[in-house]
Amino acid sequence: MKITSYAVARPQYYDRGAVSAFFSYSATLGNHAATTRWTTTIASGKKLFLEQAEVFLLTATVAAAPLRLATRVQITDGTNYTSVVAQDQQQSASLYTPNYTTVYPAITVYAGEIIYGTTFNDSVTGTVFMATAAKGTTFQS
Repeated sequence: MKITSYAVARPQYYDRGAVSAFFSYSATLGNHAATTRWTTTIASGKKLFLEQAEVFLLTATVAAAPLRLATRVQITDGTNYTSVVAQDQQQSASLYTPNYTTVYPAITVYAGEIIYGTTFNDSVTGTVFMATAAKGTTFQS
């Protein structure tokens, strides 16, 4: 699309240097503190239109004393934060019982804001397959 004048109308976001952005992490994990698994800071002059976010938990080996575990996709401006999607629960005593959430949030993440995926597992024994992922489109502001 060739634009000779913006007096007519500003192009849609997908016509302003749009590039797909994928973020993901998955692994079978034992006990660990809250850990950032992927992160990106939106560059100056850019925005991210968040199209999909997903989290997934699956008990791989049952813990002797199941405790709290979680996986999340979050956004922060450095001071405030919000969870886009989260699974936060006590570890399941049943093997291979999936817990997942997929959302299509249609959120705009602005320059300087950070989007990231985290996991944690407080159970001392046992393992859990954890995944955190998101897909969006970055474009010029």
